[in-house]
Amino acid sequence: MTLIVAVPTQKGLIMASDCQLTLARAKTRAKKINKLNDRCLWGGSGDVTLIQMLGMEIAKNKDIGTDRPLDDIRDELSNAFLASIKRIPPAPQPYHADLIFAEYSTSSRILYMLSNGATIMLEDVPFAIGIGDDFAFALLEKYQELIPTKIDNQHGAVLCYSIIAQTIDVIAGGVGYPIDVWEIPKARNFSYAELERLKDSCDLLRQAEIDMFLDAATKVETGEANDYKAG
Repeated sequence: MTLIVAVPTQKGLIMASDCQLTLARAKTRAKKINKLNDRCLWGGSGDVTLIQMLGMEIAKNKDIGTDRPLDDIRDELSNAFLASIKRIPPAPQPYHADLIFAEYSTSSRILYMLSNGATIMLEDVPFAIGIGDDFAFALLEKYQELIPTKIDNQHGAVLCYSIIAQTIDVIAGGVGYPIDVWEIPKARNFSYAELERLKDSCDLLRQAEIDMFLDAATKVETGEANDYKAG
């Protein structure tokens, strides 16, 4: 299973995912975010075979990989996905995959594709797909007022990393470390050193939240909170 989170920022977009891949009973690691062009990334959650087939279809269609906006290639992407389904041998259960394509030009746009090839276009909003996506959306909710106008790419990277990490720790089954992070425009995969710094930032953020909670609880117990409101 997979969790992918995309967060728009002031002048770009951050996309992050877990890297755990489960094949039969074995667990391994795999990159789940792909570069479409310098300003567009994509990834999928669901049947690995179907997602890989889509990658092959995209690679075959040179027009899709050029620097064209998502609006222009929306139908081509949908057709490539449906062609991928036809190439896979029939199975007892229908193949399933949710896909996300994210781009940044003058604003952030996210194309969400369902298993039937239908697409939904979203602008300047955070999004998540995969296992634990409801939990990820709940975590994103408290940052809605900041996204995208009040955070830069570094803030967005910390936020994405933190959400993936918290989901892994809470949901556990199906998603796992390490965490992969990308940014656009000029599509770039964060280095190992950058990911380590993001981890440290997230650890500090968690500790700060704990300290704030303990401080607030102490003020309630001692009556300082009521004194503050009265003042």
